[in-house]
Amino acid sequence: MRIAAILNKDGGTLKTEGLDRFSAVLRDAFEGAGHEINIQVIPGAALLDTLEAAENDPTIDVIVAGGGDGTVSAAAGAAFRSGKALGVLPAGTMNLFARALGLPLQLDQAAFALAQSSLGAVDIGTMNGRPFVHQYSVGLQAKVVKNRKVYQYSSKLGKIWASLKACLSILRRRIAFAAEIICDVESQPGRFSVLAVMNNEYGVGHMPYPDQLDAGVLGVYRTGVLTPLQSARLSSGGWPS
Repeated sequence: MRIAAILNKDGGTLKTEGLDRFSAVLRDAFEGAGHEINIQVIPGAALLDTLEAAENDPTIDVIVAGGGDGTVSAAAGAAFRSGKALGVLPAGTMNLFARALGLPLQLDQAAFALAQSSLGAVDIGTMNGRPFVHQYSVGLQAKVVKNRKVYQYSSKLGKIWASLKACLSILRRRIAFAAEIICDVESQPGRFSVLAVMNNEYGVGHMPYPDQLDAGVLGVYRTGVLTPLQSARLSSGGWPS
C-alpha cells in the first residue's frame, strides 16, 4: 500500500520524541512490510491543509496520523470523505481511540504493529456533518480544552499540567447549559454540565473509550448541573452520582 504518514509535532508525545529517529523507525516498519511510505512532520497549524492534500491525492491508499485524539479525528474525517484507510500512531496525551483499537501505546511498537495490521471497519459519528471517531462533547470538558490553550506546554506532562490549571480556572463556578436530548422516541430536556456523545458505548473498568468500535450504537452521557466539587471529581476521572 501507499502510505501518507502525517506526524503532528505539536502532539503531546512528539514534542519530546526524537522525530528523525522515530521517522526512521516508522519507515523501516512500513517498508519492511512491503509498503511505500511518505512521512511528513508538520506543526499543528498545518494539519488540516496537509490532511486535505492527502485526502485529494489519488496515489495514496492510507493516511497514517500521528498525534492526539484531535489529530486522529481530523484524519478520520479526511479518510472518511476520500474512502482511504486510516492508521493511528498514539502520539497524544490520552490516546483514547488508539486504546480502543488495541494498539501498543509505545510509539516504536505501535509503528511495527500498524505496519503488520490488516484493514477493518469501525463506526464513525458526525456532528453537523463533521466526522468524529471518539466523542463530541459540550460543557465542562469542552471548556477545559478551550482554556488549556491559554497555557503553554512543551511535553506530555506539560499538557497534563495545563489541563489541571484549566480545570482549576473554571471550577470556581458552576457550568450549566440548557439542552434537549432526543434518542429514538424519547426526549429529555434539562440543564446539564456535561453532554458527551460517543461513536460507541464506553467500556467498563477503564478509561473512557469503547471496547467495541463497530457495534453501531451511539453512547450518550450527561450530568445534571454539577457543583464545583463534583466537577473536580469528574475532571479527575470519576463520574458523579
